[in-house]
Amino acid sequence: RIAHEGIKARAIDLKGYDIPPEMKKAVSEEDIEAAHVAKAQGSIEMKMLDRIDVFLWMSEKEVAALAFPTLKGGFDYLGFTSKDESTLKWCRELFLHYWDRAEPKTEFSLF
Repeated sequence: RIAHEGIKARAIDLKGYDIPPEMKKAVSEEDIEAAHVAKAQGSIEMKMLDRIDVFLWMSEKEVAALAFPTLKGGFDYLGFTSKDESTLKWCRELFLHYWDRAEPKTEFSLF
């Protein structure tokens, strides 16, 4: 969808992160192909870090998921969602905090 709707996306990956199998199963081949097309068209910009202390998915209108680490080192993935403007502002600032410290990711892989 990203490539077809003109949406721009930014993502920060954890170096060496392997996506859990249950998340891989939830993504269709069509979505994977669309993401590769979007990357080639410049609609997706990716960076990476050695360590990220949050799991965050958001748009300009909604925080889709915000989750924090568990004591065992993974993420709870229960997190929360919000459309509240102060939450959106806080999450934007949090994302930019990590974005500014991340290095460009030259190898593209999603799933």
